[in-house]
Amino acid sequence: MVTTGLPEVEEKYQDAQELQQQRDHYLSHLQQYMAAYQQLANEKDVLQKPVLLNTQLGNWMQHEEEQGKMEVVLANQELLETQVGQLECQTPCGRGSRKNCEQHPFSLFPAGPTEPPGSDWRK
Repeated sequence: MVTTGLPEVEEKYQDAQELQQQRDHYLSHLQQYMAAYQQLANEKDVLQKPVLLNTQLGNWMQHEEEQGKMEVVLANQELLETQVGQLECQTPCGRGSRKNCEQHPFSLFPAGPTEPPGSDWRK
């Protein structure tokens, strides 16, 4: 009986040895994959930083462009209002009187009431 148990133990020992070698082999591959994954993650971070900065710069430039356009529109509007005011003061129909200018044939303003009917704003 002692002789029959010895080969079984030896066979089990060899199976255990093979399983440990397999485990070591898989562990080695897993460590390689983990190192490669970490390297790729680091490279991705390095590559994403300029893209993010570029996107932020693009957004900032677009905002600045829109703000500049708005400033130009407002400046043009202010200039136009100033020019219209100067023209009102230079008309021969009453120097600055919008009511008189409304009846002038070359008026910049349409003829007719500017207030809602029934309101008398001159009181």
